[in-house]
Formats: sequence, structure tokens, C-alpha cells
Amino acid sequence: MILPYLAAKRWGSDMVVFALQLDDKVNWQAAASCLLRALRAYGQQVPAIGEAAKPFSGIFFNVGRSHPLFDVLRDTVPMREESPYAWYVRVPDIPAFLRHVAPVLETRLARSIMPGYTGEVKIDFYRYGLRLQFSEGKLVMVEPWQAPLYGNDANAGFPPHVFLQLVFGYRSLDELSASLPDAWAGPAATVLLNAVFPKQPSVVYPLCTL
Repeated sequence: MILPYLAAKRWGSDMVVFALQLDDKVNWQAAASCLLRALRAYGQQVPAIGEAAKPFSGIFFNVGRSHPLFDVLRDTVPMREESPYAWYVRVPDIPAFLRHVAPVLETRLARSIMPGYTGEVKIDFYRYGLRLQFSEGKLVMVEPWQAPLYGNDANAGFPPHVFLQLVFGYRSLDELSASLPDAWAGPAATVLLNAVFPKQPSVVYPLCTL
């Protein structure tokens, strides 16, 4: 079974694929050639609109950074890769937001190598901070925390707003630590943060009303 989400029109020379999924039992490598032929046939009959419209010449896969089809085609088909777009996200009340999504974080923790975790992690944002308390795998407390002037016992640290890149899965903890010297986490905090805030692909589609 193929589940595609394709553009109904072309605004240029490329036909856009917004989503593409195969049944779990289907081999991507075996299906790739047939899939491309079907998409090409569809693209040739998609109407082009606008002054910039050109003859159909390519397929644009707008399916995020990591997709199984890319792994199959990368070394066999000429491809032009473009860096994906990223949203500049800000959260006015981080503790309230984390409390709101606590069920998701608890589910991730339960499926990680730390199910039933009990303990806390103190995160220093250098001007303010955050404390997360877990009990038997449940996020029981999220509260603002201020690191003391001396004897700082923080378990992790991030520049202001950088922590949100981890929360929303845009960057992994390793990626942030590699590019920012003041983004860090101790050994125990690293395991916990990787469990509840894993890097993951995401695609944001606008909701349009007529």
C-alpha cells in the first residue's frame, strides 16, 4: 500500500510530494523504481499555473530531512538536496509547557533505557534555570530554579533559548554540545535528556480556512 500526499498543481517545473509512506511489509528498495515511474506519470499530467510555470522536469520531495526513500536513491539517482526550513520558536512559560506535554515525556521515558526513573535534573540557563523532578517514571514537578552564586550543582546548562532546540527535537544534545561550548550535560543528565527530548523529524503544515 502506498500513501502519498501530492500537490494538485505545479507552480514551477517540479511536482511536489508532501508526504510518502509505504506499508510496513513493502521493501523500499524494491518499490523505488515503480514508485518513481508512477510519480513521474502523475507529474506529467499535473496542471501548471502562474507566470513562472515551466514544463515538468522533476519531482520535489518535501518530506523532511530523513526519509527512507533518500537512503535508497542517494547513490543511484541524481539528486539535489536543499537544507530544510526551521521555525524560530519561543515559549513564554517553559515550565507550564513541559507540564502540559508531561504525558508525552513520560511515554518516551517508559520506552527508553530508563523506565521508572526517579530523580531530578537541574538545568542552568545562566540567567535563570529549571528543575525537573521525576518519580517512578512520572514527571511530578517542573519549576523555575536559580543556580547559586557558588557551588553550582546544575546537571546541565544551555544558553538562553537554546534549550528549546532540544525540546522540539531540532537538534540533539550531542549536536548542541559540539557547536556550543556552554551547552552541556553531565553523564546521568545526558541519558535522561536524550530519553525525553530525542532528535526527531518534524513537518509543519499550515491550517487553511476558506
